[in-house]
Amino acid sequence: MRRSVASVVFLSLAACGGLENAPLTVGVVQGTMSGATADSLVSVVGLPQLSAKPDAAGAFRIADVPVGEVELLLLVNQSSAERRRVTVTGGGVADVGVVTGQPATKLEVELRPPDNLSARLGTVTLVGTAARETPEERPGEPYEVHFFLPPGCYQVRGEVPGLLPVEEEVCLAVGDPEEDRHLDFKSPDGSAGQEGCALSGCVPGGVCQADGRCRL
Repeated sequence: MRRSVASVVFLSLAACGGLENAPLTVGVVQGTMSGATADSLVSVVGLPQLSAKPDAAGAFRIADVPVGEVELLLLVNQSSAERRRVTVTGGGVADVGVVTGQPATKLEVELRPPDNLSARLGTVTLVGTAARETPEERPGEPYEVHFFLPPGCYQVRGEVPGLLPVEEEVCLAVGDPEEDRHLDFKSPDGSAGQEGCALSGCVPGGVCQADGRCRL
């Protein structure tokens, strides 16, 4: 029987190992959160693009996680959270089971822009994770965000339009019920600058001036 040229080429490559599959370099992490809420989050530490929110039953699944040992930040609810290391295999599924979490510490971060500028467009992020919060604007109240975290150290980054970003390390110990921090912002030249309130706006009741400052 005569074989086609394509068949001969295919067989030759297979015999020489030319069609070997590349090793699988990613896998899946999945599990279920007990007591999950609308604010629950799972994030692969160091890879903030890899995150998931659990569904109504608390189940979560993150695909394309690099093989090897990774750390998960599991924010269950306002009283429970956990950091957990898992090993991911190529093409495999790392099932962490049911996550109940450990007692969480409330980290309260206040954003403090200069010259009565608003922080309503600001954000606070836990660097290396998908955890990110925006403050509410309430007349006469500080601009604050809250995270409910397990023990450990975190790099907190605050950003407000038109001002220099601020970063600070926060370490939470086991048994800490609450930790308060504030982030003081400055413009690139150390003042409100010409664009100050034109970008960020003013606190409630403030009027934006031509010099970038707010008049109350």
